[in-house]
Amino acid sequence: MKEIKFRAWDTNRKEMLNGITLWTTNQKDYFIGKVIMQYTGLEDKQGNEIYEGDIISIKRGWKYLWKVRLYNYKWEAVCLQAPNTCQNFKQVSKWRSVEVVGNIYSNPELIKEA
Repeated sequence: MKEIKFRAWDTNRKEMLNGITLWTTNQKDYFIGKVIMQYTGLEDKQGNEIYEGDIISIKRGWKYLWKVRLYNYKWEAVCLQAPNTCQNFKQVSKWRSVEVVGNIYSNPELIKEA
């Protein structure tokens, strides 16, 4: 069974908060100003956990950057060079060359480069 984990981008402090718990009753204001991202249950070639909002690099004769997202209850990767190109993320993750290179919050320049 896939482990359900989350992290959050703190929009005020501009930093990533790892290992957060969503089931909190006495800290209602904790999530104000934070963007919650879910773990996909998959890892890249280095063993790094892949989360929603991560930017991954795939090398298969060509190198493109992809954004990981949850869409219609399925994980998918969206090609940043051709935004209308999507792949089922479970299929993409089988490629041994997948590597997390950043995320859309900490590394917005990666999106601009693409």
